Amino acid sequence: MKRSFIALAAFAAVASALCQESYRVAKEHTLLGRATISQKITPSGGKYTQMAMKLKKGGDLIEVRTETTLDATGTPLRQVETVTPDGKPPSIQYVVDYDGSGARVVTREHAVPKSTDVPALPDVSRANPSELWFLKLKPNLGESCRYQVFSPEKMEWETGETTFVADSPGRHQIRTVIGARTVNCIVGDDGYIIRLTDSTGFRLVRDH
Repeated sequence: MKRSFIALAAFAAVASALCQESYRVAKEHTLLGRATISQKITPSGGKYTQMAMKLKKGGDLIEVRTETTLDATGTPLRQVETVTPDGKPPSIQYVVDYDGSGARVVTREHAVPKSTDVPALPDVSRANPSELWFLKLKPNLGESCRYQVFSPEKMEWETGETTFVADSPGRHQIRTVIGARTVNCIVGDDGYIIRLTDSTGFRLVRDH
């Protein structure tokens, strides 16, 4: 379940102050908790995103925080994911720095660090321009991009494809397929998620 929470955060980061939107997080018909997302375009033309989710896990509460920095092409530069049980120190944290060869990961499980280098897949771009769609870029209907994305939980790179599939005033539908997982997302003119659903049953719905 923890991996699913982190994966949802991953789907779901200084020119100006961060703008923040709030969300309900659910699986099928069960409300799991709340989330906030903040994002901005950086001075170099990239994107910085923060996502924080407070979720119920059994009878406990956990917080999942993700920070992601991308360059102007949508290529990841740095990623930090932290899972913290309520009232306790973080149970696990992934700090990922990206370089020319791939991902350099420091995993801290109960504060014990472990370093791992994971080479990127050959001949697959790491640039994902869909990360900048509607926040900075306006794609054409039907436009798609193929890329690779790193999963700290799996310690592997996966190929993904994102497509702009439908359009209506103020609501733009995007479909992402990464491995066996499909994510359908409606995005507003401001580049923020309005509604996200995935093939595992998770939903993220903006409050307004």
